[in-house]
Amino acid sequence: MPDMTPEQAGWFADTFTRLVTNVEQAVVGKTHVIRLAVTCMLSEGHLLLEDFRAPARPRWRSRSRTRCKGRAAGSSSLRTCCRAT
Repeated sequence: MPDMTPEQAGWFADTFTRLVTNVEQAVVGKTHVIRLAVTCMLSEGHLLLEDFRAPARPRWRSRSRTRCKGRAAGSSSLRTCCRAT
């Protein structure tokens, strides 16, 4: 394999950084993993992706000043009577 010139190395480093930055827009907070994944793809290696599922956010309506079945929105029964659709 022929040696890489400094210009080629600079181009590769710049392109690699732009590719990682672009993927980071969709996969937030995983820069190290993205860099490893891109390196693996460029070297035609195998890659196994695993991640932990984020805790689910409740889908209840906001605790505004609305009333729900005669109770204030801050009551403990808010979850059972005011579910978001």
